[in-house]
Amino acid sequence: MPEVPKFAYMFDKIMRHPEFENRLTTARHTSQVCASWRQIILECPSIWGNLIDLDCLQQESDAWRNEVLLRSEGAAHLAIRGKLTLTYDFLAGEYSKKGVNAFLENLLYDHWGRIYWLDIQIDCNVDRCSDRVWANLGRATRKMKFFSVSFRHNLHPVPPSFSLPPSFTLFAHDAPRLTHFHQNHIPIRKLEAFSTLTSLVLDSVSDLSIVLEICSRNHSLQTLSLFFGTHPGGPSTEGHLRHVNLPCLSSLNIVSELRLSMAFLDHVEPGPGCALELTTDSVMGSAPMLFLSPDEFVEVQRIITKYANNYFSHRSDTSLTIGLYPRSGSIRLVARRFGVYIQAFCVPDPNAQLGPVQVSTLFLGFLRTVDPAYSVKDLTLDVSLPPILDHPTIDFFLTAMPALETLSISTSDLISLLNGIDHRYLFPQLRKLVWPFSYPPRTPPPAEVTALLIPFLTRRRNLGIPIREIDFSEWSPNSLVNDGPMDVGELEEVRGLKVVWNFHQKYTRTKREHVCGTRRRKKLEERLFDDVPEPVEMCESEEES
Repeated sequence: MPEVPKFAYMFDKIMRHPEFENRLTTARHTSQVCASWRQIILECPSIWGNLIDLDCLQQESDAWRNEVLLRSEGAAHLAIRGKLTLTYDFLAGEYSKKGVNAFLENLLYDHWGRIYWLDIQIDCNVDRCSDRVWANLGRATRKMKFFSVSFRHNLHPVPPSFSLPPSFTLFAHDAPRLTHFHQNHIPIRKLEAFSTLTSLVLDSVSDLSIVLEICSRNHSLQTLSLFFGTHPGGPSTEGHLRHVNLPCLSSLNIVSELRLSMAFLDHVEPGPGCALELTTDSVMGSAPMLFLSPDEFVEVQRIITKYANNYFSHRSDTSLTIGLYPRSGSIRLVARRFGVYIQAFCVPDPNAQLGPVQVSTLFLGFLRTVDPAYSVKDLTLDVSLPPILDHPTIDFFLTAMPALETLSISTSDLISLLNGIDHRYLFPQLRKLVWPFSYPPRTPPPAEVTALLIPFLTRRRNLGIPIREIDFSEWSPNSLVNDGPMDVGELEEVRGLKVVWNFHQKYTRTKREHVCGTRRRKKLEERLFDDVPEPVEMCESEEES
């Protein structure tokens, strides 16, 4: 008999991970390994109870669908997943009740009490769904653990014409084992009877007070997602908003309008080190611009600071990306599991323009929301013009991130940094500079950048705290030599400095590197265009270090 561990692995995929795709295909392939494995699978109803995969069964005959269900007889639990594309019967004026459509309806009606995992997508509008399906969702379920039923337009609100009977209550308020619930725009009221949830996704609730009430009943929540959209018109914040303590909450994901997001965050105490993903601006920039008063802006800073301090105080996260985009009023703070995306202008007068001083103050204010960030070793500054690294901001970086080793920074902000502080105190642990690609025109001029950078690199080396690497991976050799931010040939003056770039050849990019120190400025340029990679030779100074 083939290896038992391999069979155990396949069995685990089928039985313990209902979200695992292609379970039916996996079971088929596993059964073809040998006669013993085939016999085990054929005679185990529990395996077949986990193979109700609509993606696969939709392509099969009624006989095979019924055979799969027949083989699950005797199994206490059923797991149903997949996407169902309903076919419309134009003669009858309704969706067809044949094939897999009828198979699913019968499953829900005849075997509802056996289903413990229901994760399906139905390709029809929520208001066109069969009344029989809604009737099933109103029945008690003693075994359901995971519930997610989504419809075709699940990213949009339910049509106003759609309504459920006043007497309808989801699961008849009787689902004692339910741990994962994804709303997917299914109308709900308060989920009063659910107190065992560990994962909750809500996307259409009328009042924020309902969200907080649901959370207050589920103190074991570990992951919470609120997807209300960034446009105005989400849940109302009127009425009494209770404060909720969620000591087990480790992951919180919110996509919502800024004021609504802040109202919720301010009324929740998360678990230690809770990861936060907050998005209040739309990806395409279509959300209307939000203007905050100075007092509102201070409140936003206070709330983000609360979550940032909680996160960084309990996690040893070593990477952080900070972005500021004055033209769109967007701010971005991103760590490994902490992300804040905010689009809002803080100006007393909505008609006023945001000047460089206000931009710097705004940026520094949000920087303080991630203090302390003492463990950060990899910092990315993604900032559009104008430059924002003034003395207060630089002082913040030096105080909050003393362990910084890698810095990704634009040319203009690098110049601000080099002009703004004594090189001896500029991140003593800093060893690598990442230079992002930027389009011409080049500002400041390459000659000015070169005149500042070369003495900086040389002095750092003489002080015993050298910059060991400059990463030009985002640049091609042509763009680096012809349109680069500096005269790269001058880097040959810095002994032991490693220069990294990507060599483009047909459809591939190969990472190349070269250690400087020959003092022949053309040497680096020759290596940039050399299509044959050479072994890296270590300079005397690098061997000593």
